Amino acid sequence: MGLKMPSWNEFAKANPAEYFARGQRSFVYRLKYDGKEAVAKAEKKDRDAICRALNEAKWLGLLNKKGIGAKLLIEGSDFILVEFVEGKRILEFAEKAGKEELRKALLDVMHQCRAMDKLNVSKEEMHNPWKHIIVGKKVVMIDFEKCHYDIHPKNVTQFCQFLMSKKPYALLESKGMQFSRKKIILLLKEYKQGYSKAGFKALLYELCLQP
Repeated sequence: MGLKMPSWNEFAKANPAEYFARGQRSFVYRLKYDGKEAVAKAEKKDRDAICRALNEAKWLGLLNKKGIGAKLLIEGSDFILVEFVEGKRILEFAEKAGKEELRKALLDVMHQCRAMDKLNVSKEEMHNPWKHIIVGKKVVMIDFEKCHYDIHPKNVTQFCQFLMSKKPYALLESKGMQFSRKKIILLLKEYKQGYSKAGFKALLYELCLQP
């Protein structure tokens, strides 16, 4: 018989936490846990939020093994606890980063997206991930509550759509990283036919991300 998972109320009594932010389906708190900065996401008490924490914990358990996502520390019955990620949101980072620094960060994101595609996992919201990609000492994705199994995963596709959108495209252009939107669209269609390594490399080359 498995151990009973604590609820957020039970956990918070023993681990004082500071309110940090309010998400669409959860309340976010910061606290010290085991000597480290951590973040707790506690489900709101409504139907749309039910089991979101369990879903995120399930996928983080898998993706952490691939070096993807904030490290999962605790899975509760209605909350998760992950390591706090220090850094800047992707667009804020991109505005101030040099060309080579930005290239390396975006290449890292693309490889993480590729890894999820190979696992038949769609994170979702990668077409607008400005809040979900943190760049610090390393590049870390957060917020996996909508993650799901997908026979046609779309992480690489959605992130490329983000890079082609108005603000990111202009930012990349200002850094001397110019690419053809029309060619990326064609390359994405080819990539989605078989998710091949060659198709992925072609995207990296056109996006000016290959070293």
